[in-house]
Amino acid sequence: MVIATRFLYLIEFTTDGSMNRAIVQRQLAQRQLKALGHTIRECRHLQQLSQEELAARANIHVTYLSAFECGKRNPSLAVFFSVASALRVRPADLLQSTTGQSKSTESSERTRKKHKKRRNLLS
Repeated sequence: MVIATRFLYLIEFTTDGSMNRAIVQRQLAQRQLKALGHTIRECRHLQQLSQEELAARANIHVTYLSAFECGKRNPSLAVFFSVASALRVRPADLLQSTTGQSKSTESSERTRKKHKKRRNLLS
């Protein structure tokens, strides 16, 4: 894996630019997937649903939902609509929420700190 990564890095800087565009497009797609997953996680938290509950409502496996929220899996259109329906939001709302990224990032950061503090108290 390390060799493949180094090879892609070398190709990126030695070709005429067509490879650069492909790499940039792939990175953009990865960022968009992560933003979408973050939005779904925020909606789930606002409704106080666990991943298990949302996965059951959407009729998908919990590990698939988890990978979807982390931006590691690219969901099919059917799964995307199923998750949106389970959250009771319009699919367009999930796609448009990347504009409010800074506000949701602040709230998720506060949530992480709160959970970390709880874990420290329980230890």
